[in-house]
Amino acid sequence: MYIRKKKSAIIVGCGRFGSSLASILYDDDYDVVVIDKSQSAFENLAERFSGYEINLDAYDIISLERVGLKKVNTFIACTANDNFNSMLCQIAKKIYNVKHVYIRMNNPENAVLLEDLDIDVIYPFKLSVMEFERLKIQNEGRE
Repeated sequence: MYIRKKKSAIIVGCGRFGSSLASILYDDDYDVVVIDKSQSAFENLAERFSGYEINLDAYDIISLERVGLKKVNTFIACTANDNFNSMLCQIAKKIYNVKHVYIRMNNPENAVLLEDLDIDVIYPFKLSVMEFERLKIQNEGRE
């Protein structure tokens, strides 16, 4: 069993975003399980990360159960596929009652998939626009 600590997380997707979150949570003393179907994706993880790296296709719900989906308190889906992330998060929230569920969505129009669910959505596009606006205001103040 991979989940032993009170604070635990499963992250599906080990790109730059997922691997960065894995390091943040690991540094915050979480049990962290990172899942990706591509073995080479784990090269994105920081050297200091010594959580669990699981090479599997997250479509396999039985495998997700084996790595701790029934016990985890944080679940993050951050693959490049909004629909896949949405499906995983809905399963984690509605079937396994994971307390904290986060999803990375590329297309804000896909938010309709998560209406009335207690799933926190992260939109890299929106965050980038907000950062641009913050920097623009900051730079206008220098003029």
